[in-house]
Amino acid sequence: MLVATVLLAFAFFQSPSAGEEHSTAVTRKTDRDHDRLVGPVRTVRTEVERRPASGPNKGQAIRELKEIVLYGADGRLMQTLDFLSGSCAMSRRVMKHESASSRTETVYWGKGVFEKEGVGSNQETLPSATFRQALTFDGAGNRSEIDEYDPKGVVQKRLYKLDDKGRVIEETIGDAAAISSKGTFRYDDEGFVDEETWLYLYTSVKSTEVTRFKYDTDSRGNWIKRTGSVTTSINGKTEKGEATTTYRLIEYYESSSDSRSEAAAWGRATAGVDLKPCEPITIRKSGGVFQQSAVKKLQPSYPQVALDNRISGKVVVELTVDESGKVVSLRSVEGAPELRPAAEEAAKHWEFRPTYLMKVPVRTIGTITFNFTL
Repeated sequence: MLVATVLLAFAFFQSPSAGEEHSTAVTRKTDRDHDRLVGPVRTVRTEVERRPASGPNKGQAIRELKEIVLYGADGRLMQTLDFLSGSCAMSRRVMKHESASSRTETVYWGKGVFEKEGVGSNQETLPSATFRQALTFDGAGNRSEIDEYDPKGVVQKRLYKLDDKGRVIEETIGDAAAISSKGTFRYDDEGFVDEETWLYLYTSVKSTEVTRFKYDTDSRGNWIKRTGSVTTSINGKTEKGEATTTYRLIEYYESSSDSRSEAAAWGRATAGVDLKPCEPITIRKSGGVFQQSAVKKLQPSYPQVALDNRISGKVVVELTVDESGKVVSLRSVEGAPELRPAAEEAAKHWEFRPTYLMKVPVRTIGTITFNFTL
């Protein structure tokens, strides 16, 4: 499930000092460790095969490329390609690690997904956004928190609760004010997640998604095939979702001193992939979620003609907001004709926080409601 996350709280990023970086002798787990990969994993190419539970393709196997990931020899995440439904490349994410506790993530989209390397001669002309992440570790070196800052300085928090084996048993996602989603994880005897439950919290919708997994592994102990069955519940109504099978093609470093080019490894992982960028995307939000993302609001003046004729009621205005959060078009979809012009005049001055899908800014459509009361 793709969820467009609305970031709600403002903060400033602070990198840890050199003294903080070396304040403990505990070995901090790498990105590869956090992703629960065993051995010197170099690249992971992930494809998902799904079988729709309804619709014209019900029961048919549809296989799509989901993600390609490159790790450095030290286990740090280097870059990824993220795909939207396998039909197009949504983004290319390139990591720069300032320290073990802080990193910068540059996200490219559009023609930027064609660049094989993290930098290039035309890098500055590519559409991109820069995110910063501050990582917190517990006393055993396990990652316990990620604070993420977008280009506007907004923070999203990911908090992890771990068991005595260092495995994540709970993950919460939100901001300083509220949790937007919460996941809990149960493990089998081999140490793989056999049940994953996500609770998504919105203004008017409460949805839960439970997935149960089975695995096939390679000789190193990493899973290369995972089958999952999904059950969803929306506002108390439960239904069975799509059955999915996830495949991973994993390449390993030959040794800790493996000097083969990372660019060559990336080329092998992306071989045969049509790096077609996704077209600009517009998503629709519910009215409550949409209004919560507003950073500037203006209430309408009561039209004199409506006062004279004692006309009251609500006006619903539908807005289209661009990638930066500015209103680019609007129309009234409900309300008395005498009240609509005032509502539209106020609505066009609203501003919103940017919305990201897979860390790419997208346009949004939503509604705001004005109540005119005598």
